[in-house]
Amino acid sequence: MLKKLFNGEYALRATFWKFGIFGLVILYYAYKMLRRMAGSNADGYGVINAFRNLNVTGVASLNVFWLLAYWTVALFAVIYSCGIIKAVFKTAANYEKSIWLAQLARIGILVAVAWMWYMIIYG
Repeated sequence: MLKKLFNGEYALRATFWKFGIFGLVILYYAYKMLRRMAGSNADGYGVINAFRNLNVTGVASLNVFWLLAYWTVALFAVIYSCGIIKAVFKTAANYEKSIWLAQLARIGILVAVAWMWYMIIYG
């Protein structure tokens, strides 16, 4: 399924709305939920600092599972954002019905990805 998506074999409507907009919204809310579950442990903890501060007493105060899940979703969000931009651009290039809709889809996915990252960083 992902191979077909990234090769531009789905319809532009499905690629843009289902995988693009809906996928980004679900990913954003998953990120926010895991950040909340990781709690204050996610603030200011890089990967190296978190593993450096792990010890017998540190495991109780640092919820490692939620922090790792939070980092995993953040990494997946970066990969998915790049992939969905590529997929929409490739699908729009193959779209033959309207050049305007193809261009609107390209602009729309760039705006949606920028909005999601703005909300993750500042919201």
